[in-house]
Amino acid sequence: MALTNYPSLWALEFDPGGIAALMPTVTDQVTGTSSATGPVTVTLPRKYIVANNPIVQPVAPTSCTASPSNLTLSETLTNTVDVNVFDQTGARVALPFVLTITGVSA
Repeated sequence: MALTNYPSLWALEFDPGGIAALMPTVTDQVTGTSSATGPVTVTLPRKYIVANNPIVQPVAPTSCTASPSNLTLSETLTNTVDVNVFDQTGARVALPFVLTITGVSA
């Protein structure tokens, strides 16, 4: 019996999002206050492998919109998201808000 040595080139890729799809999700709520001068960086209560879009709900008697941005996820570093709240004219306003985020905990 003869054995032939064939060179093998394998490319292995780790996809945490694929593995995370099989893991249970958690939902966290964080309260904060926006700023009229710029975004407020909110530190999330845990580290996530993957998370969907955070939902920001302003706590205001008037019609306002909220905009989460710069979601930063890490299994080892602090997880953060920036929050802006705008009034009907599009100006930033300082108002309390509730941020809800669902993801897979690291």
